[in-house]
Amino acid sequence: MKIKIIKCSNSMLWYNKHIGEEFEVKFIEDKAYWTRERDGVFNALNWIYKEDATRRTLPRLDMSRISVKAESAFGSANTGGAWLSSARVVRCWVKSRNERNPRI
Repeated sequence: MKIKIIKCSNSMLWYNKHIGEEFEVKFIEDKAYWTRERDGVFNALNWIYKEDATRRTLPRLDMSRISVKAESAFGSANTGGAWLSSARVVRCWVKSRNERNPRI
């Protein structure tokens, strides 16, 4: 996803001299986009306030791989986050040998 810087709410921020330019978004947080600076020796990862930029593509159109956490206990970007029903722990003892027909 790309964003375009439309303003800079603080003249001391790194992107003050980049108003009107587009940047590729690496990560998204609640109040900021994370992107790489183009100028400079280090190509540093830095943030841009969401209020200072606009999206250049439709929301979630090309964001399938953008995530803040790469992997967690509930899955990753590839596996999803749902628990399977078979993964639940059963803590009760089944009295019959056949769960479907208790008379057998």
